[in-house]
Amino acid sequence: MMARMFKILCISMVVASQVASAGEPDAWDSAASEILRLDPASFEELSAEILENLNQRGCTIPQTPYPAYPHNVVKGHLDDSGILDLAILCSIGQRSVILVLWDGSASDVDQVSGWSDDKGWLQTGVEGIEFSRTLSIASSELISRYSVSYGSELTVNPTHDGVDEAFLGKGSTVHYWDGQDWHKLQGAD
Repeated sequence: MMARMFKILCISMVVASQVASAGEPDAWDSAASEILRLDPASFEELSAEILENLNQRGCTIPQTPYPAYPHNVVKGHLDDSGILDLAILCSIGQRSVILVLWDGSASDVDQVSGWSDDKGWLQTGVEGIEFSRTLSIASSELISRYSVSYGSELTVNPTHDGVDEAFLGKGSTVHYWDGQDWHKLQGAD
């Protein structure tokens, strides 16, 4: 009889615990909603035309804790034209995508790969749960070095920059435009 009462008490405590925690948001969901996302106007290098385009899309630009200055807007030569292009991490509704603004203009915008949940780019860090997705430019020389260092075969002969998308402290993927399609290449590991 005591064993049965103890079992009922334990079950009641588990159910009460589940009910109490059911209304509490998951720590990872909370962290995803608290990611610092900057208004595009925080980036002085963006023209009025680009700001208008990003604002019409509803883009904000998510930030990692480090560096402490605005980031995830990068410039590079992403094709063979010799003109600087922009890559921007655009977040809408806790999902983000890399946008490339060819020739640094809002008149020709390309989406690199698909949308990704910002929550999937969280990890534990110094400050708790932190957003860890960041963009940089990978030169053609760096892309070739990655291939040699990590033993991956290049599917293209890099002649210009790519967009290096990193999960801080874990690894990266280089998005490379061949003139027709985006390719995912080995980044840092």
